[in-house]
Amino acid sequence: MIGFALNRKRHDFSERDRNILQAIRPFVIQAFLDAAARARTRAAVAALEWVSDSTAQAVIVLSRNGRIEFATDRAARWLSELMPADVAIRLPEPLQAWSDAQRRREHDGPRHGQRLEVRAGMATLTARFIPGGADGLDAILLQQRAPLRADAIRALGMTNRETEVLRLLAHGLSNGQIALELALSERTIAKHLEHIYGKLDVGNRTAAVARARAESARAVAN
Repeated sequence: MIGFALNRKRHDFSERDRNILQAIRPFVIQAFLDAAARARTRAAVAALEWVSDSTAQAVIVLSRNGRIEFATDRAARWLSELMPADVAIRLPEPLQAWSDAQRRREHDGPRHGQRLEVRAGMATLTARFIPGGADGLDAILLQQRAPLRADAIRALGMTNRETEVLRLLAHGLSNGQIALELALSERTIAKHLEHIYGKLDVGNRTAAVARARAESARAVAN
C-alpha cells in the first residue's frame, strides 16, 4: 500500500479540499503505475544492451526485494524448466541466491555483467546480473546455449568419440571429468583434444567449443 500524508498547521482540510484530493486520486495512481512501467522498461533495455551474440536471450526485471517484477515470455518458459512452481513470484535456485549475492556486492561499487551458468534440460542458461543502481530496478539477462548437434560436429570430420568429448567439453567439464564420464584415461582425453584442435584449426578448448556451437547454430538455421 502506498499513500500520501498531507498536513496543515492551521485549520482542518475543508470538504472542498477533500473532494479535490479524491478527484485527483485516479490520476496519481496512474502516474505511479506509469513510473513503475518506465522503470521496468529501463531495466529491460539496460539488460538487452549487454546482448553481444546471436544466442537466444530473455530478460527478467527484479523488484527492490529481489522478487520477479517482470519477465519476458521466453524467460518465464526457461525458468519453469528449472522450477515449475512459483516461477512468476521468485527466482529458482541457484538464481535466487546468486542474484541476492550480486545485489549485496553492489554496495562495493557497480559490477555489471556478473555471470552464472545453470543447466536447464538439455541446454545451458547463462545469467548476467545488470544492476539498476540506487534509483533503478535490477535485471537479469538470460541467454540460452543449446546442446551441440552431433550431426553438425561429425560434419566437421569428428569421430564418434571426438564428438562425445567435444559435447562434454561444451558443458564445461575438465579433462578429468570427461575421462570419468567416458571411462577413459586423462591421457586419452588429451589426445582426443589434440586431434579435435587440429581438425578445427584452433588452439584451445574455448575456440573449439565456439566453432562447434557456430556449426550447430548454422545447422539449425538451415
